[in-house]
Amino acid sequence: MGKGKGKGKEILHLKLSLVLPAYNEENIISKTLDEHLSWVPPEGVELLEILVVNDASFDRTAEILADFEAHNDLIQVITHPENCGKGAALQTGVAAARGDIIGCVDSDLAYPPSVYPDFIEAVKGDQAHLAIGNRYHSASDKLAEYPLVRRLASKAFRLVIRSLGISATSDTQCGIKFFAKGAASFLFARLKSPGFLYDLDILSMASILKLKIREVPVTMQLQAESNVQVHRQLLPVFQGLLKLLNRKVYRSHSASLEKAWKQHEKNS
Repeated sequence: MGKGKGKGKEILHLKLSLVLPAYNEENIISKTLDEHLSWVPPEGVELLEILVVNDASFDRTAEILADFEAHNDLIQVITHPENCGKGAALQTGVAAARGDIIGCVDSDLAYPPSVYPDFIEAVKGDQAHLAIGNRYHSASDKLAEYPLVRRLASKAFRLVIRSLGISATSDTQCGIKFFAKGAASFLFARLKSPGFLYDLDILSMASILKLKIREVPVTMQLQAESNVQVHRQLLPVFQGLLKLLNRKVYRSHSASLEKAWKQHEKNS
């Protein structure tokens, strides 16, 4: 992280790493990467790298990614030899990321790069440890155009996690989250949920540690090319939810978690 001078005031130079998990995204990944490569970061921010973690896709995703990587210095592809899950893919990407701010975003362009400055500002300006998207914020467009099954599943999921007291945040499963590097490296190194429920794991730890979390209003843009099929994910997600170490379990280890965080901050 560096500082420069501009018109009588200091300009903070931040490096941004983006981490995109990809699994069988042959229909959308080219469009996603093209949009990211054409995106211009806000003043004082350098897009350092786009880390795409191919989670053992069996379609043409690997071939497409290899071509992008060969022709673009910003793109770095990491490949899992076997499918490990979205959380595990993000964990791999975060471990390799070198930026001051690390953005974890879905690879299906549900949230375009044009919204990233709001997340960067939350981490940079507000000094938040995490900035998470919130599709249910009063400033977000409503979910009326989302498919009925998706709206019902989302509502049911939110009710369940609230009843378990897992997270106080409004939209745990939104597919865009930006982190200060120190928080990202600490939380993802201790991730226990490799699949779609990784968010709850991360946010539960953040809640225990009383990390500063900013919620950013977003509207999800449904992509026809996306391979997300909610009805196929419902059963494994809710099964995983029942098995997830919720906040009560984490709290039994909260003292050691807090001690580790303090040591992490001291060493950073």
